[in-house]
Amino acid sequence: MIQNIAIKLAASDMCWNNDIYYPVVLIHMKLKLNLNIGNGYMDGDAANDNTSFKINIQQGWPDTVIIVPTDLKLNAGRALITFDTEKGNQIPVKVNLKSEDTDMIRLFTDLQTLVNLTKSFPVTMDIQKDSGIG
Repeated sequence: MIQNIAIKLAASDMCWNNDIYYPVVLIHMKLKLNLNIGNGYMDGDAANDNTSFKINIQQGWPDTVIIVPTDLKLNAGRALITFDTEKGNQIPVKVNLKSEDTDMIRLFTDLQTLVNLTKSFPVTMDIQKDSGIG
């Protein structure tokens, strides 16, 4: 079970649906990366304190999509991934998140993001996803 998930809730984080206000809970997961550069892709390991998965990052379109194992307990929908790089900067990527019965994380992104990741090597990956409440 994944325990390295932070859930944040503030009074202002509310969404409205049919005269009922629901809290918007942000799910935040940080994974340490150990990546290698291949021919047009990056691959390696993504891990937290409790688990580790293989990861593959490559160009894909028309959508920017991350496919995560169901073990990560993240619901499908829009998410924000922020890569912290060894140079100290951040590379944000908006994605469509899909949860599938797989044993690895696969990120399909645009060519420019892939080039940016290879030039400023990512050391961590932060996934932020709203809970889908409401």
